Amino acid sequence: MLICHSAQLSFLRRSFESGNLAHAYLFVGPDGVGKKKMALELANWCLGRGEAVPAGFPVKQGMTGDLSHDWQIKFVERVYDEKTGKLRKDISINQIHEVRESLNQRK
Repeated sequence: MLICHSAQLSFLRRSFESGNLAHAYLFVGPDGVGKKKMALELANWCLGRGEAVPAGFPVKQGMTGDLSHDWQIKFVERVYDEKTGKLRKDISINQIHEVRESLNQRK
């Protein structure tokens, strides 16, 4: 359960219910606020899995347990700089290229 993200969850719920989910979402914010948790919550709603689906939440027809869709979830996080040993300020373009390449290699 996510706490203090009612506006974000409401937005995602409306998008999901109307069938207007975007092909990708970018969750940003400080460490520990629940970005990954919210992304996983959304994925669980879409796949109709477990308790993550809110009561009365309409799972789209054909999605519940239907793994014929080639669902892929990719998490991209800042990495440590090899030269300085410090966490980089931003996600690098190379990381995005790697994600794009891995998605292009789907079977």
